[in-house]
Amino acid sequence: VHRRRGIGRCALCHVRHELRKEFGLPLGFNEAWVNLCKSYLVEARWFYRGYTPTLQEYLDNAWTSVGGPGALLHAYLLQGLGSHLTKTSPESFKHGSEIVYWSSLMTRLSDDLGTSKYLSILFFAQIIMAESEKGDVAKAVECYMEEKGTSEEEAQHHINDLICYSWKKMNEESAKTSRIPKSIVKMSLNMARTAHSIFQHGDGIGTSIGVTKDRLISLIANPIPIYPEHR
Repeated sequence: VHRRRGIGRCALCHVRHELRKEFGLPLGFNEAWVNLCKSYLVEARWFYRGYTPTLQEYLDNAWTSVGGPGALLHAYLLQGLGSHLTKTSPESFKHGSEIVYWSSLMTRLSDDLGTSKYLSILFFAQIIMAESEKGDVAKAVECYMEEKGTSEEEAQHHINDLICYSWKKMNEESAKTSRIPKSIVKMSLNMARTAHSIFQHGDGIGTSIGVTKDRLISLIANPIPIYPEHR
């Protein structure tokens, strides 16, 4: 189940091991990993039982299974290596739990909406079949369609509304004066921005076509034109 996420989990596991080895972080650091594994087990049970959860059931679990909280925690701790990282750093991270939640939810919703958008119906069917074979559960769009009996277009519109709402909540949290470290706010916003950009025009990770490929080629491979200055 979730093979596409396997490489990311292995990388995070290696980082976790190195952090604990180098800095002796407390066992409380494992909480993010425990929650992540539990969320994967929930999705595995749904898949093998053929159960399609309600949208709210799905989102209550999916904001964790997308890996956002774990990724942000590790990024926060890694940026403190050699400087201000202490055994109480995970506690500081908890103060930003609201913005981490909305950023993770935004990432999940953007992924689900993007992977439901394909120009070819046949290609879409092939992708759904491939995801089903490797153990992926129903995503937000499918959950809403099943729950409300709506069309795919209506479900996509609803998920897009949830993305807009998530952005509003993130902006509210980032504007608050609180104990949230600025680095957590910045990383949370950047994770949401990245997800929104990657999945804005379709599945920017699972396929090798589309806008994401063009953007990467333009950024990395194609030369940037420099025009002579006109005086």
